[in-house]
Amino acid sequence: MLKVCLPVAAVVSLLALQACRGPAETAVEPEGAAPTERLPATAHAADPLAAAQLKDGFYGLEENAWRWTAGRFTVVLGIPEGAAEYGAVLSLRFSLPDAILARLGPVTLSTAVSGVELEPQTFTQPGLHIYERRVPAEALAGDTAKVEFRTDKAIPPSEADRRELALIFVSASLRRAPACD
Repeated sequence: MLKVCLPVAAVVSLLALQACRGPAETAVEPEGAAPTERLPATAHAADPLAAAQLKDGFYGLEENAWRWTAGRFTVVLGIPEGAAEYGAVLSLRFSLPDAILARLGPVTLSTAVSGVELEPQTFTQPGLHIYERRVPAEALAGDTAKVEFRTDKAIPPSEADRRELALIFVSASLRRAPACD
């Protein structure tokens, strides 16, 4: 009896895990065509599959959790269902190390989504931050959005570290904005 229960429990666990993740988003294809995978609306620094979404200004994965960025970095995100009609909310999770603030002072982060500029924000405290901005629907035509981030300053390359260092990237995501805002 125990040998039968273990495989059943494993299947139930896998189904529960898939249900927690939700169904994979697929593009709507003409009848008879095979569905194609949509680019995810979230890119995590540690996700090997998201590496293709991290286009410019990213350095290698560190501690299996995060990546340094240069002063300019670009992420490509999938457009959530309904966002082309209602807009979306962009979230960037990042850390601003004390060493950056001590050397450079407050850091201002600016963003453009598919060429549409969003309101910048200045960060004056070290630690984990979430930069969140509403993205208008007109910036979300098509299947993907090019999200360009830039800081007003970064530590330039040096003999000790040949990278330009600005922020510690954790994740970026788009989620559909509420229909009733």
